[in-house]
Amino acid sequence: GRIIDPSSLGIFRFLFGLLLCVELLLFFNKDYLSYYYLKSNIHFTYPIFNLLQLDLLPKPFLGISYYFMWLYAFGIMLGLLTRLSFIVFTLSFGYLFFMESALYTNHYYLIFLISFLMCFGHSGHSFSLDSLFYRVKKRDIYYWELFLLRFQICLVFFYGGIAKLNMDWILQNTPVYFNVLENLSLSGYPFEEKWMAIIFSSSGLILDLGLGIYLFINSWTRLNFVFLYLFNVLNILFFWGSIHTFPYLMVFSYILFLEPSMIKNLLNRFKRPNERVKKHQTQGTKTTVIPPKTAWVVGFVFIYTTFQVIIPLRHWFYVRHLRWTKEGSHFSWRMMADFHQARLTMYVENPQTKEVSIHHPSVLINHKQLKMAYTPRMLYQYVQFLKQQLMQEGFDNPIIKAHTKVSLNGRP
Repeated sequence: GRIIDPSSLGIFRFLFGLLLCVELLLFFNKDYLSYYYLKSNIHFTYPIFNLLQLDLLPKPFLGISYYFMWLYAFGIMLGLLTRLSFIVFTLSFGYLFFMESALYTNHYYLIFLISFLMCFGHSGHSFSLDSLFYRVKKRDIYYWELFLLRFQICLVFFYGGIAKLNMDWILQNTPVYFNVLENLSLSGYPFEEKWMAIIFSSSGLILDLGLGIYLFINSWTRLNFVFLYLFNVLNILFFWGSIHTFPYLMVFSYILFLEPSMIKNLLNRFKRPNERVKKHQTQGTKTTVIPPKTAWVVGFVFIYTTFQVIIPLRHWFYVRHLRWTKEGSHFSWRMMADFHQARLTMYVENPQTKEVSIHHPSVLINHKQLKMAYTPRMLYQYVQFLKQQLMQEGFDNPIIKAHTKVSLNGRP
């Protein structure tokens, strides 16, 4: 039931929308959409597609969905038709995100979750065009809107740290070493040395776990900012090419952990003197608050937080080992926790002629989708797709075999 000023949510909405525009312009752009979606022969969809009985949109409509994302990301930034902008963007982005699991990244998942949460909030009541054009009054809001965003950011860091609590990360430092060699924006001495991997491993583990805990406690505001800023500046410096706008989003999220009253007082300093006088005269009046709907709010907060805590732990119920098969790694915030290499050889046998030929998947799929070599679910999807393709070419019930060798953090 705590009531807070909405200014911090409004400012975060603006910064979040700005990052969405940058992401769609530089990374998730038309070339990206064309190569990975429009030109793909197969899409490795998530099970939710089958669960919801969703069909793949025709390719022209996929192009249209991109422009919808752009338009409404701009609306999010400006706070124009804010709730509608969040809803349309979440649906458009979410559709493309869940349509292709080969393109999964943690920061795209986080973008989806934040935009989903803000569909239910009132960030358009502050720092927005809605407040100017549609006379949306700046009303105080309930703390749950801010709490869910804080909770989600803390969970990213906390589970990111938990995923690193293994011997490969702590003693061998191999995940960091191989990820540095593959993704590092800088090269040469000293970044490719083993002792640098030790520094990256220990600092990454401490900062991930520390930020997840410190931000949740939220008692050391300045210390939190130093850790958050340092951690993400290093990420920008070393891994810009692979993590895009993710570190900027985490730095901008710091405003969510400042006390809303602090943001309100800071903004009041920039108001004109006559506005301050007017505010002082109305301080004794009753504050207008968003009317509560306690039942659905409590239910929504409980269900969302429960799911976000449980989903990263679902691999406990799987038979096969998460770190080898990556089953359960998506939606679990396992950021650079392991490094995989794989060699896949596929054979196609014609049961009538007994003729066996080697099949090269790279002929039909792009380099991102080749990660199916160490992902059983994706490999099964590809085999079913290949079977249909061969049957259309005249093969009668072809026999397809896949031999894959996987290396985890340098181990065979």
